[in-house]
Amino acid sequence: MDLYYLEENHFYILIYLIYVKNLMLREDVVENIKQGKFHIYPVTSIDQGIEVLTGISAGEPNEQGAYPEESINYLVQKKLDEMAELLSTKKNND
Repeated sequence: MDLYYLEENHFYILIYLIYVKNLMLREDVVENIKQGKFHIYPVTSIDQGIEVLTGISAGEPNEQGAYPEESINYLVQKKLDEMAELLSTKKNND
């Protein structure tokens, strides 16, 4: 379970859905949930957690393995490709 502080006096928790049934909360946490200051988001995947935290689609790969350009996974893949290219160029120059 990870705690994220996204707004002043508002806390967000991401928890895997399978753990929700065993979740035990202190009374002060329950009260903060009722006041809208504390939020628990059950998720089933890292991609779903990314979407909750960013408000942007994580993205699903197409048949060629490419992600939609407006997705987080596209940006991650793009950065990884850039890093791989830099390492490849550096290795070839050594």
